Amino acid sequence: MKRTNLFAKENSQLACPLISVNEVLKPCFLLSVFITFLLILSNGVEAAASTNKVTNIGAIIDGNSRTGKEEKTAMEIAVQNFNNISRNHKLSLHFKNPQADPLQAAYAAQELIKVKKVEVIIGMDKWEEASLVANIGNQSQVPILSFAAPARTPILTSLRWPFLIRMASDGSEQMRCIAALVHSYNWRRVVVVYEDDVFGRESGNLALLTEALQEVGSEIDYRLSSLPMLTDLFGEAKKEGLVGNDSVWIVANSITSFLDSLDNSVISSMEGTLGIKTYYSSNRSYKKFEALFQKTFKSEYVDEDNFQPGIQALRAYDSIGVITQAIEKLGSKYY
Repeated sequence: MKRTNLFAKENSQLACPLISVNEVLKPCFLLSVFITFLLILSNGVEAAASTNKVTNIGAIIDGNSRTGKEEKTAMEIAVQNFNNISRNHKLSLHFKNPQADPLQAAYAAQELIKVKKVEVIIGMDKWEEASLVANIGNQSQVPILSFAAPARTPILTSLRWPFLIRMASDGSEQMRCIAALVHSYNWRRVVVVYEDDVFGRESGNLALLTEALQEVGSEIDYRLSSLPMLTDLFGEAKKEGLVGNDSVWIVANSITSFLDSLDNSVISSMEGTLGIKTYYSSNRSYKKFEALFQKTFKSEYVDEDNFQPGIQALRAYDSIGVITQAIEKLGSKYY
């Protein structure tokens, strides 16, 4: 059974030009590591081949958010595709919603392992969630596929979390890209608007940006935390004449990744804004997925205005692809 990896096309209709930071991580790069994990957890290829095998997969996502809805849809499509063509091996998804609380994510991981008997856990859009769930994975020897990465990769990450596989890269490349853009226009002083909370999620990226700007001879002149909603921020900034004219806005990947799901009024208020975005290309496999995603997403989430899959949907789909390809590598006799 041959499977093609997904790489989606960049949306060319966005108001802000997009600078490529890095490409989507190809699942095939993760196979050797993941196969090792499955060998540890499995009861053996021969035993699995003699009977119908069901692999339980745990998914920890924010089911109330746009991102979580996309991830859920993409994973369900990938699982259904696999189950439709696999004769003796099936996948079963079990979702948990931690309500954006890292501790609840850890508890959810424990329940998925003990009660649902999952053999792998995927999801976690925040690094605080992923790191705690990775600790649970260590204890139970259950592989963890995270959609999030830290701002700065900790030293000896592979030794600290040997069962953790990250589907995203850290923020260092993105911050260097922003600094290079600032340097190219010889801007010396910048104002940083960022979102922070009790977990200090953006402190790492802020430190990286400070260092990157210093390397090109620029500095942060002012910091403004507690970022309001994106729609309110750019709407008010445009009213005050701060968008266009003598000001330049640069938005990071955390914002540009969600532009596909915003309505035209928000996009118009961001006209002239520069954006940093993960690059992903197009192929036949993606187009087939895109059509099925739009049909499924539209039928399940009728209140949503946009049905285009974002980068997290692709990571969610490919996370299932990592698992199914690993299963295939373990033995073609499953099928």
